[in-house]
Order: sequence, then structure tokens, then C-alpha cells
Amino acid sequence: MPRETAQERGRRGAKLAQRWLESTTFLELPLNSYKNEAQCMITCLDGSQKAFDLTGYFYNEDHSPVSVEVKNVTTESNLRTQFQEFLAVAYSSTARLDENRDFMWVSWHPFGPMSRWNDLTSPNEIQAAIQANSDLLGGAAIDLNVLAKVASKVWVLTYNERQQELAMDAEDLAKTHAALMRKVSTL
Repeated sequence: MPRETAQERGRRGAKLAQRWLESTTFLELPLNSYKNEAQCMITCLDGSQKAFDLTGYFYNEDHSPVSVEVKNVTTESNLRTQFQEFLAVAYSSTARLDENRDFMWVSWHPFGPMSRWNDLTSPNEIQAAIQANSDLLGGAAIDLNVLAKVASKVWVLTYNERQQELAMDAEDLAKTHAALMRKVSTL
């Protein structure tokens, strides 16, 4: 796929994922890497940086930060490898600066092996991902406490464009936010 086509597909995917996730009324994702790359960067233990597609926070008491990686693809291709890198980055950045950040993976296509789907966010899966991307550790040992924390902070979501039919439009979302009062502390 030509680079421009892939980038436009990624930009479109990030926008759809943002709309879908924000329509849950639990998240605000004001930053995307296409316009705000520096604010979407995460630094790992080895000093490398990774830009996530979307960055924002939950509407909870702490306004916990969240970084979202979006894969708007039509085939499984190398999603497994990319997911392992995502997990390793989540671990490495959490080990470097524990800021209680959640990490969401949103793909348009599931990936295998499907027999392990329920274990994708397990400490064992994250540890295997770290070992496959050990350069992100910067020589540090794996901390089992951080591993367990990251396992509780990773989300794996598979998106289908029909889900937009279930998302609230901007007007209904504004009314819902007013009724739920989740956004009050940010106003």
C-alpha cells in the first residue's frame, strides 16, 4: 500500500476510533498524533519514544491518562508483531514513569492465535512481548509488580465500522455529558 494511502487510512481510523471511544462518555481524546505528535509521545526505559495515535484521559476522579494505538487494517498481516511492540512499549513507559496510564489497542481486524485471545493482556503475554522487544528495557530487569500493573491497564478492542451506528452524535453526546456530570470537573 502506498505510504500516502496508508497514512490517510490511519488518520481516518484514528478519527473513527476517537468518535467511537468518546461516545462511551467515559473518555476524552483531544490529541492525535497527526496534529499533536509531541503530546502523543511516550518515552521508554531505553530513551526511545513512541507516538500513539490518540491521547487523552478518562472521566474519573484522577483523570487517568490513556494512550490509544489504532490499526485500521483489513487483514491480520503483522498485527501480532505490532501488538507485541505495543505491549512492550506500555510496560517500558510504565516502568520508566508510573503515571497510572491506560493503554488501548483498537484494530479493525482480530489477530491470532485466536485460542489465546482471552490471554492477550495477561502478565505472561506482556512478558513474552517484552522479551521479544528487550531493547526497550534499556538493560533494566523486568519488574513483576509493574508487569501486573500493566496487565490491568491494557485494553484490546476490535472495531467494526457498523459500531458507528451505535455511537451518539455530537448533540446527543453533549446532552448526555450534561446529564451524567462526568465532565463537570473539566469545565
